[in-house]
Amino acid sequence: MAQDIRIAIIGHGFMGHEHEKMLYDFPGIKLVGFSDKDPKQLEDVKEGLKRYSSNEELFADPEVDVVIIAANNNQHKKLVIQAANAGKDI
Repeated sequence: MAQDIRIAIIGHGFMGHEHEKMLYDFPGIKLVGFSDKDPKQLEDVKEGLKRYSSNEELFADPEVDVVIIAANNNQHKKLVIQAANAGKDI
């Protein structure tokens, strides 16, 4: 049996929540957790999901295969480069 694709999301605002809802409908996907530059955005992260204290912590997690960037558009380029440099799919 194939292993689930393990995904973490950067940004737990509106788009992060939308991606979270969407991912629950896909078999073979495991949502691992979230990071957000505003710690208050992580207060409603569901039980059992990780709340990363920084993007660097998320990038360093070997349990994350794929990173979804749901942060503000002006942050995408930097975050994509960081995720790629960490060996994550984006």
